[in-house]
Amino acid sequence: MSFHLEPWLSKDQNDRRHVFDDYGDYKRIDNFYKRLKERDNELSNKNIDHEELKRYNDECLVSAINTIEKVNWTDYEDIENIIIQ
Repeated sequence: MSFHLEPWLSKDQNDRRHVFDDYGDYKRIDNFYKRLKERDNELSNKNIDHEELKRYNDECLVSAINTIEKVNWTDYEDIENIIIQ
């Protein structure tokens, strides 16, 4: 895999800066993974009761839906194309 910079360099400063300035998206995604890690840690405890597991699952589901619906994924399509090429 190689990284092609031409698509990145062809963008104006605002487009390039957007990638690094949109911390709201980063925080949503990071929050989802934090919840997932908490859930995994509790599952490894093996003493988790059904209600607690259900609570963790519900929290992860809400966080996943929040992330999927509120992140504008089209903002990151060009980045994916640059990295994958």
